Amino acid sequence: MHHGVELRAFEGTDSVEAVRFRKQGGDEVTLPCDAVAVGFGLKPETQLAELGGAEFRYDAVFRQWLPFCDADGRCAEGVFVAGDGATIGGAQAAALTGALAACAVLDDLKIAVTGVDRARLQRQLARAAAFSARPRARVRGANQYARTACR
Repeated sequence: MHHGVELRAFEGTDSVEAVRFRKQGGDEVTLPCDAVAVGFGLKPETQLAELGGAEFRYDAVFRQWLPFCDADGRCAEGVFVAGDGATIGGAQAAALTGALAACAVLDDLKIAVTGVDRARLQRQLARAAAFSARPRARVRGANQYARTACR
C-alpha cells in the first residue's frame, strides 16, 4: 500500500492494465492492475435528524454539514444519531456510536443502564475518529499527494 501519492495515469489498451503515480519523494511508480476503485467521499443521510430538529454545523474535515450532537449522539430532544449520521468513521465507529446512542435513549427514558463502560466506548470512538479523519485532512490542504494506491 502506498499512501500520499499523486495519481498520474491509468494505462491500458482495451482496459486498465496499470496505474502510474508519483510518490512524495518524486519517484514515479507503475503498478500492474486489472481494476480501479475510486472513492469520492461519503455523504451520510441526515434528513431524519434535520426533520427531528437537529442543529447542523459545518464539518471542515469532511466538508459538509452534519448534525451537531453531544458525546452520546443526542442532537435534539428525542433525536439521537448513530453511524455515519453521527460521525463518518466506518463500521467500527457506527457500532460505537450506536451503543452510546442506545445508552442515551435509555438514560432519557430513566431506564438504568448497567454493564456498559461508556468511557471506554468514547475512547474507542475517539481513536476510530482520529484514524478516519487523518487521510481526509491531508486531502483538504494544499498537499497534492493525498491518494492511496494499493496492490
